[in-house]
Formats: sequence, structure tokens, C-alpha cells
Amino acid sequence: IDTTLKRAMKGDFDLFGEAEKLYTQIGTVAEPARSGETYFEEKKRYLKNFKKIALLIIHAATRHFEKKFAQEQEIMNNLANILMDIYVAESTCLRVEKLETLKGSEAIALYRDILDVFVNDAAARIKKEALDAIWSFATGEQAEKLSQAALQLTEVAGVNVKEARRRIADKLIAENQYKF
Repeated sequence: IDTTLKRAMKGDFDLFGEAEKLYTQIGTVAEPARSGETYFEEKKRYLKNFKKIALLIIHAATRHFEKKFAQEQEIMNNLANILMDIYVAESTCLRVEKLETLKGSEAIALYRDILDVFVNDAAARIKKEALDAIWSFATGEQAEKLSQAALQLTEVAGVNVKEARRRIADKLIAENQYKF
């Protein structure tokens, strides 16, 4: 994260421009659900929202700490955890989407369960990490706005994780091996 921030400050890419836009529209930053949205459009909307909370935290923390941000290891750790969850969720989503185009939706129902469970769990972890980071540096109105944004941006549709996890476990038990 430190290297990314340094490269953005040098102007290698525009990280802060996009983050500033999000920050100025903090009350309406969450992507709303669209009617007729497909399964993968919904998951990609969640991913887009997860990325927005990461950008908001980077922007707000950079404004607060300026050049000392790199020394704030706890907040950097929160951001690293958020980014890892985003990366795995996006990678899983793209792989499952590709599998569906190759094999059809019937053949990949179990993979959708895996994606559903992971995105649901990732949303909860991202929310916790985001709130931990926000309350580590922000106060007053800024903390409230960022916290509200974190809650909105990590909101996902409910999933019956018990049944999904059981279907995943049943498949692993039936095949007597741990691979997909």
C-alpha cells in the first residue's frame, strides 16, 4: 500500500482524483441495485462498492496523516486486509463467471455457493476492517460520514450460508478430496 501511495503521489496514476470524487459525494456513493440485474452484475456491484470503501479510507487517511500515513501500521494493515478480500472476491467472481460460460449454470451451482459464501463473509470482514480504520483516525462528523459510507458500501443481500456451506461440504465428502 505504501508503494502504491508513493507512486500515486508522484503522478504515476490517478488514485487521489477518483478518491476525491468519491469523498465529495460520500452520502450517495453506494451503487444502487438495478432491476433485472443478473447474478454476476450483482456480485460485481458489490465488488465495486468494496473498492469504493478502500478508496475512501485511503483518501481520508492520507488527508489526515499526510506523509506520516505510511507509519500508521494498524491502518495500513486494515487496508491490506480489505484489499486482499476484494482481490479474492473479484478473482472468484471472474472464475465462476468464466466457468458458467463454459459449462452452463446448472454445472456450476456449487461454485455459485462458494462465491455467495465468500462475498457474504468478505463483506462482514471489510466492514469491520473499514470501521476499525475509520475510528482510528477520524472524529466527529467525518467519522460518522465515513462510517455510514462503510455500512452502505458493505451491504450485501442475505445468503443462507448454512445450506450453502453444507452443499459445499457434501460435495467434498462425496468425492473424499479437497479440490475443485
